Amino acid sequence: MGMRVVVTGGTGYLGQGVTRALVAAGHDVKVIARHSGPVPEGARLVTGDLLTMDLTDALAGADAVVHLVGIIREDPARGQTFEVVHTNLTYRLLQTMQAADVRRLVHVSALGTRERAKSRYHQTKWLAESLVREMEGLRYTILRPSLVFGHGAPFFHMVAQMVRLPVCPLPATGGVEVQPVFRDDLARLVERCLVDEETVGKTYEVGGPERFTYRALYQTVARAWRRPEPLFFPVPLDWLETGARIGQWLPGFPITYDQVLMLREPNVTDDERWIAVAEVRPTPLGAVGQDL
Repeated sequence: MGMRVVVTGGTGYLGQGVTRALVAAGHDVKVIARHSGPVPEGARLVTGDLLTMDLTDALAGADAVVHLVGIIREDPARGQTFEVVHTNLTYRLLQTMQAADVRRLVHVSALGTRERAKSRYHQTKWLAESLVREMEGLRYTILRPSLVFGHGAPFFHMVAQMVRLPVCPLPATGGVEVQPVFRDDLARLVERCLVDEETVGKTYEVGGPERFTYRALYQTVARAWRRPEPLFFPVPLDWLETGARIGQWLPGFPITYDQVLMLREPNVTDDERWIAVAEVRPTPLGAVGQDL
């Protein structure tokens, strides 16, 4: 018998995949999202700002919550900071879950999240995870995925545009590694964690079956789009940091200082426990063709 599941951020890129997987598995799904968007047949959409809306009513009758809300770039003019969206919002959700006696949570964080992380993105993700772990009586599972690909991933759409340029800018020498994971595999994992009691109280790092340097990743995307080998222009990270400090608040500026900090460290994991939980054979990047 399916569960009654509330998905926060369910109209976003990852949320659409997760919601579809939950509905396909027979769960009764309610999506809460700041903006309206597509949800699969069988799911219900509630639009509202999680920081101000009546969450008690939204969570009424739920068996579990899947918390997906997050941002990769701040917009202070709209109140969208890492502290507000990652930490404060998670605290409000947890308090409401406790009041509504909803005890099951799958919390999607990010690979690289840790205590004393360099980036504020990871710092606030860590604080949110800490709130989850400290909530008395909460039966939680935390997932930390690497880059997610498939079905129009925003990051891979950006890379596809860059490899079309006559000269493709490359952070530093492009030697830092990432480990992309397929959206459908991650969505399957979320659903399996909800119903698998063995995952309660555990944190899983989630990476795909291949590791890529940024240079190799860009080359793989170029091949998928049948583009010639990119002509790279290495951009020193010190240059990027300086430019990002100055321009990150300007509309359309391509990178923030926080993102540059994350480019300096690998985003990979040796944790393969999630594969057995999801019961999948992890999908390689090249298997999806242009559907990146």
